[in-house]
Amino acid sequence: MKAGVLLATVLGLLLIFISGAVWADAGPHGSYAATTDACATCHRTHTAPGARLLNSDATGNEFCYTCHNGTGASATPVPSTHANTSYANRAEAAFSLACTQCHDPHGNASALAIIKEYVQVQTGASPITSGPVVFTAREGANSFDDGVSLPSSRICVTCHDNANNPGFPMSNHVGGANHVGGDDFTAMDCTMCHTHSLDADLYTEDGFMPEGLCIGCHDVAQDNGDGVPVNGRRAVVGEFANVSHHVAGAVEDDDCTTCHFTGNHQMGRVELNDVDNPGNVITLDDNPRTNSVEAVKLEPFCLACHDNDGAGGQPPFSNGLMPPVVDDVLWTAAAHKTDSGSTCFDCHDNGHGSNKVNLLAPWDAVPDSSPADPLQEEERFCYQCHDGSSTAVNIQAQFNQTSHHNVSADDPQGGQFVECVNCHNPHTNNNSNKISDPDNTQLLWMGSNTGFCLTCHDGAPPAGVTFPATASGTGYDKSAYVNSSHDNLLGNYGCSHCHDAHGSPYNSLMPEEYATNDYNPYNTADYQLCWRCHVENEIIGQRNAFDRRHELHVQGEDSSCITCHDAHAPFDSGEQGLINFEFAVQHSFDFQYLDGRDASTSFWFNSGQSRGSCYLGCHTENHTPERYMVRNNSNTEDCTACHPGGPPPP
Repeated sequence: MKAGVLLATVLGLLLIFISGAVWADAGPHGSYAATTDACATCHRTHTAPGARLLNSDATGNEFCYTCHNGTGASATPVPSTHANTSYANRAEAAFSLACTQCHDPHGNASALAIIKEYVQVQTGASPITSGPVVFTAREGANSFDDGVSLPSSRICVTCHDNANNPGFPMSNHVGGANHVGGDDFTAMDCTMCHTHSLDADLYTEDGFMPEGLCIGCHDVAQDNGDGVPVNGRRAVVGEFANVSHHVAGAVEDDDCTTCHFTGNHQMGRVELNDVDNPGNVITLDDNPRTNSVEAVKLEPFCLACHDNDGAGGQPPFSNGLMPPVVDDVLWTAAAHKTDSGSTCFDCHDNGHGSNKVNLLAPWDAVPDSSPADPLQEEERFCYQCHDGSSTAVNIQAQFNQTSHHNVSADDPQGGQFVECVNCHNPHTNNNSNKISDPDNTQLLWMGSNTGFCLTCHDGAPPAGVTFPATASGTGYDKSAYVNSSHDNLLGNYGCSHCHDAHGSPYNSLMPEEYATNDYNPYNTADYQLCWRCHVENEIIGQRNAFDRRHELHVQGEDSSCITCHDAHAPFDSGEQGLINFEFAVQHSFDFQYLDGRDASTSFWFNSGQSRGSCYLGCHTENHTPERYMVRNNSNTEDCTACHPGGPPPP
C-alpha cells in the first residue's frame, strides 16, 4: 500500500473514532475513544494479512468465528449463521447469510446485539437494504416482531416481508398472525424457538432454523408476555416431572413422537399416532376438555398402548417400561363406560403428567399445605361422583362413618392402609361385578364373598395394602374363618352378612350393634347383630347345653359375647360353639386349660362326647374350675333346623 493511501486510511479511522460514529455495546465492537487501541482486536495497520486491514486471512463469517467460537471474551456468544444449508428439514431453497448483513461490526448504540439500522436483504456490488430497524427489546414493543411498528422496522420481518428477499414470498413467514400454523407470536421472543445456533456446532449453517427437536421448544412456556399459554402451549417437558407422569426419567424427542404425529406440526391442531395401526393419525380439531366428541377420539389412542401388548408389543417410551394394562374388552362393558359414557379424558386430562396420582384430572391442581395432601389420594377424586351427586350410593358418606376401611392419609383412625383401587378397578368393574381381585386388580373377582375379603384378611395382604400394628379381637388374620360353623351356615353371604364393606356407624364395619366391652347392664339392643340369626330368648332366657351360664355371664356378670366367643373361628378347630380364648388373653383375662389333648386344645373327646374345662379369672374374681356340659345335648341350638340353606341375607 502506498504511504499516502495508508496515511489517509489511518486518518479516516481516527476521524471516525473522534466523531463518535463507531461505537455501541462495550467491548470489541465499539464505545471507543480517540486514544483507544481496541481497534487492534480486529485490525492491523501494517501487518494485516486480510482485506480491510483485518488481522486474519479469514474472511466473512469465518473471521467472526475467530472470536465467536467460545474461546473469545467470556460474554462472546457462540452462534451459527442464519442459514438452512445444514438444516435437514428445510422447506425452501438453500441460503446462507453473512453476519454483517444484520450486525454492524463497528457497533450500533441504538440497537440490541449491534443490529444494523439498515439490514442487507441482498449482498453484492449493489446491496439492497431494508429499514430503518428499531430493535431495543426482545419482547414487547420494538422487539423481533412487535406487531405495532412498521414491518420494515422489525428485525425479523424487515427481510422476510421484503420482496427483494431472494426467497420471497417466504413460505414459513415469521411471527404475527401469518406465522405457519396460524399461531400469533406477536411481541414474543422469536429466539425461544429459533435459536441462533440449532446445535453445538457453530460451523453448521442452521442458525434461526425452527428447532427440529421437540424439547428445544416445549421445555419453555410459549406466551405473549401475559402469562397465558398461546393455543395451550405450556412448558410441557416440565409436566413429565409431576407427581404422576408418562415416561419415567429424562424425556427424549422420540418419546414425543411416539404419541405425536409431527408431519403437520404447527398447523393449529394436535395429531396423534395410533400405534396399533401404523400410519393412522388421530386428529383433534378442538379441545377434548370441553368437547365430548374430541374426547371420544382419544379413547382408541390411549388403548393402543394400554392394551395387552403395549405399543405393538414393545415399551412405547425410552424408559423401557410397559404401560399399565387396560383391557379394552372389559372397559367396553365397564360401568364407568356404559352408565355414564365416560371416556379416558373424563378422568385423565393430560397425558404428560399430573399433580395428582395416576394422571388424574385436573392435572394442574394446586397442592395444599396439608401433610396428608389430598392430591395424593385417588379417593378424593372418586368422591367427586361417588358423593351421591352423580351416583345412587353416597360412598363418601359411608367412609365418613364411625368405622370404615382407612383410605385417607389423614384418617382420624390412624392413617391410610388401603385404597379404592385395591378393591375396585374403574376400567373393568361392571354392574354385575363391582369388585376386582385384590391380588391382581386387572381381573374381575369371580370367587366367594368370603374369599374376596380373605385376600387381604388372611395375614398376607396384597402389595400396597397394610394394617395397623394393633387390632381388636383376634387381629386382622381371619383365615381360620374358613369352614368354621359361621362360614358353613352363612354360605356365600359370608363376611357381608356381618360387615359393611365401606363403613358403618357401629364397631368393626358391623351393620348393627355388637357390644365388645364389659360391665354394662344387659340390653337387647347391644347385641342386635347376634339376634339377626340367633334367637335371643333361647340364648339368654332359657337353659340349654350350658345350663344357666349364658344368663349368668351376660346378664349377671355383664360380660359381652366376645369374651368367650369369636364369630370368625374357635380356638380349637373342632369346637362348634366358636369358643375362643384369644380375646381374653389380649384383655388380661386368665384362662387356664385344666385338661385336654394339649395346651392349645380346650376340649377333649370321650366316647364321642365333646367336653372341656377352663379356669376363668375376670372381674377381679377367680371362678371355680368348670367343665362344659355335653355339647351334643338335645337342647343345643341347631341353626339348620330353621335355616337349612343358611341364614337369610342381611
